[in-house]
Amino acid sequence: MSSQGEFWKKVSPNHESLVSFFLSAAAHILILGVIALFTWEGLRRAVIGNANRRLGVSTVQLEGGSPSGKSAKATEEDVVVNPSEGKKKDNKDDPLEPPPKLDKANLPNPKVKDKGEMKASLQEDFSNQAQALAKLNQGIRKKLFDGVGKGSGSGVGPGGARDQRMVRWVLALNKVNGSDYLAQLLDLGARLGIQDPERNGKFLVLSDLTRRPAVWSDLDLEKTNEIFWIDDKTRSVGDLAFALGMKIAPPFFVVFLPIGTEEKLARLELQALQGRKEEDIFETRFTIQKTGNKYEPAEAVIKFKK
Repeated sequence: MSSQGEFWKKVSPNHESLVSFFLSAAAHILILGVIALFTWEGLRRAVIGNANRRLGVSTVQLEGGSPSGKSAKATEEDVVVNPSEGKKKDNKDDPLEPPPKLDKANLPNPKVKDKGEMKASLQEDFSNQAQALAKLNQGIRKKLFDGVGKGSGSGVGPGGARDQRMVRWVLALNKVNGSDYLAQLLDLGARLGIQDPERNGKFLVLSDLTRRPAVWSDLDLEKTNEIFWIDDKTRSVGDLAFALGMKIAPPFFVVFLPIGTEEKLARLELQALQGRKEEDIFETRFTIQKTGNKYEPAEAVIKFKK
């Protein structure tokens, strides 16, 4: 009994609750500290996110990498600091560094052609292309003109010189697309001629524009007595070739018109002359309009020589 009295003399009952409180608080703080230590990194990512997500960009790899855009060793935490040195910096410890300022004084000064040089270069390219095409068409036109001169074409109107008519006549077709272009040629009774791509100097003609696949046959230009035009416009030639089902567009089409269509055009021109002479004509432009379900020559607009 005396021993218990001595104990309570050393440890006062008034201090027992305080000791228990501090011991319990220390234990809870220790446990919470351990939990916070292991969960801080996950909490930081969830709340803050890494630098790439904040900037709205993904990691850029300048050399190699997987289809996802990352190399085998790269992670989302890698941020390129200086691509020229190939160093990387972990954004866990240090904040992102701003990109270096661009020094305009050290930028290379590219050599740019002035407008005069560019214009001369373009003119040279167009000139070479035009000369090559004109040289090609010159030989074709000579053979075709020889054929027209031997034929017995329309004699409607004063003069009746068919070669001069082809020089001044302009057929204003509505080339909205290849199908519409083809429909107009079909209604005018036209045939189409092209150079044989496999035989130099030989020509092929398409007489039935409705048949698919198109059937081309040999054509002797010197024996052809129809009036003609050469269409070498890249766009209209390509559209027409597509409408015909051709895999490759030719450099040009020769459009032949039959005698019946030539006579219709000659009559329209004669009506528009109003008593003036045919040799006074500089140009006659024919408009083509759709009447019912068929395209027909509608009007001749004459421009006289000054």
